[in-house]
Amino acid sequence: MYFGANYFPKTTYAEKEVIKEVLVSTTTPVLQRIAKCESNNSQTKNGQVQIHVNTNGSVDIGKYMVNLQVWGATATKMGYDLTNEKDNEAFAKWLYENKGTEDWSASQKCWYK
Repeated sequence: MYFGANYFPKTTYAEKEVIKEVLVSTTTPVLQRIAKCESNNSQTKNGQVQIHVNTNGSVDIGKYMVNLQVWGATATKMGYDLTNEKDNEAFAKWLYENKGTEDWSASQKCWYK
């Protein structure tokens, strides 16, 4: 019995494989509360990047008040500009994922108000 050439499926091969990676990134509730307490959830104030000088002379910057003396070099090596809101947030997420909330402990009493 003959079924013809169309009976068996034809095998085809892709020229290249394309893998599309979709990243879903959300800010955790505690980071949202930290930003609210540290900077009133704002990267800027009066058109300028928010900066806070600590009693020890070190400087915190941006929405998440990342300490420049402690984390500035690391952020720069990672390609983040902490004066940029998206970079400030991305670095804050990295910091939280790697160090927890320790760097924001000074504002901890405010997080749950």
